[in-house]
Amino acid sequence: CSQVVACGCARRDAVQTHGLSHLREYSCWHAMMSRCYNPANNRHDSYGRRGIIVCAAWRMFEGFLAGMGKAPDDDMTIERIDNDGNYEPGNCRWASIKDQARNRRTTYYVTLHGICKSLAAHAEDLGVPYKRAWKRIRTYGWPPELALT
Repeated sequence: CSQVVACGCARRDAVQTHGLSHLREYSCWHAMMSRCYNPANNRHDSYGRRGIIVCAAWRMFEGFLAGMGKAPDDDMTIERIDNDGNYEPGNCRWASIKDQARNRRTTYYVTLHGICKSLAAHAEDLGVPYKRAWKRIRTYGWPPELALT
């Protein structure tokens, strides 16, 4: 019985038939798919194992690109608006690393003057160092109005 070993050409050709694998958006798509469907990915526990999936239309790169469009800037990657939601139209946008850092499961939100947003965003808006505001609220129990002054 002879053993046949595939060289990988068919897989490589299937992946590159669209000719778009050089795009930045392709890298974002590929990383998204890996987080959701590759158990060997070091972030799979936070995505695929949690049940986060990619909608059927976006499982092929062409569908993803048609749905999301090109990223407005080179520093933007895909972000889920609802961190417990799937990668799908209406729950995804292009966002900077800074914006994404403010939209995590661990983000601390406060309401200041009737506006609820991340403590980091309030601190930046008011020119207060984030760590100082966080310590005042979380360690000393100050109300946001006082901590952010």
